[in-house]
Amino acid sequence: LLDVAYTDPIVHGTLDPATNGAWAAIVGAALARLGLDPDGIGVAYGTDASEFSDAGIPAVVVGPGDIAQAHAADEWVEIDQLERAVTIYRELLRGPLPG
Repeated sequence: LLDVAYTDPIVHGTLDPATNGAWAAIVGAALARLGLDPDGIGVAYGTDASEFSDAGIPAVVVGPGDIAQAHAADEWVEIDQLERAVTIYRELLRGPLPG
């Protein structure tokens, strides 16, 4: 007899502001210093960040690309989006990080 359980791997929880607020504020400040929109948004897809957040590990999602091009046979990211992401990551590393 085989005991099989099904779980939907696509369903993820949300990122809890109570756990992630300090990181979100730091990312928002870095974006603002670069003249970019500092306000976080919710998205209708999942990442491993929600698993970290559920475990009490602060997490935010910041990166290049568009979900419409993700996880496909011809997945791609525009070079200018990749370059902007590098600029954002550098700015994050220059700023203060939460303890």
